[in-house]
Amino acid sequence: MNESLSPQERAVLLKIARQAMESAVRGERLPAIVLDELSPRLRQPGASFVTLTRRGQLRGCIGALEPQQPLALDVRDHAIAAALQDYRFPPVQPSELEDIRIEVSVLTLPQDLEYETPQDLLRALRPGVDGVILMDGWGGPFG
Repeated sequence: MNESLSPQERAVLLKIARQAMESAVRGERLPAIVLDELSPRLRQPGASFVTLTRRGQLRGCIGALEPQQPLALDVRDHAIAAALQDYRFPPVQPSELEDIRIEVSVLTLPQDLEYETPQDLLRALRPGVDGVILMDGWGGPFG
């Protein structure tokens, strides 16, 4: 799960996200995804975030922190949700589609990070690489 995606796999995921988003926004039937035709990496369980921007402004972002389904399906579902279900924005309209830019972020499995002081934690994190899941006292994620 920690291996990087090839340029071809990244292109396939962007195509899946674009086709799913456009079909959903237009109210059309979603294109079929035949998992057997995809690389093993795209068939494995994976977690992703799909971010939509329009003219440089955030337009939607939805994802998951842990894998629940094959990566290709995860990207498809989050592309649709980012376009139509991000509560911060009205649903994307067909007239906006040509201006929508899609970014797909594939997450690695979460790992505990041991540290003693806030400074230790800051030294351990790699800006622009590592994400952080904050947990409250009861073990619930903050995001």
